[in-house]
Amino acid sequence: MGHGGELEFGFSQLPSNERSRYYLSATELFKRCKENGDIYCITRYKENVEALKSKVSTLGILWENGVFYLLRLRC
Repeated sequence: MGHGGELEFGFSQLPSNERSRYYLSATELFKRCKENGDIYCITRYKENVEALKSKVSTLGILWENGVFYLLRLRC
């Protein structure tokens, strides 16, 4: 906790089964991406985008504001 910014309050209000469905660990994110082919995600900070680029075959930035990034990943 503590990294969700303005989403933190809503995140903490979700039932745990919904939270785990939408807020994935890195392991679960890549597993789901490999199963589905494409996945959309939101991440914070350019460093995280760069780290993801080295782990997926294709990364498209759909929107960004310099802090948050909406991405399309293909694994």
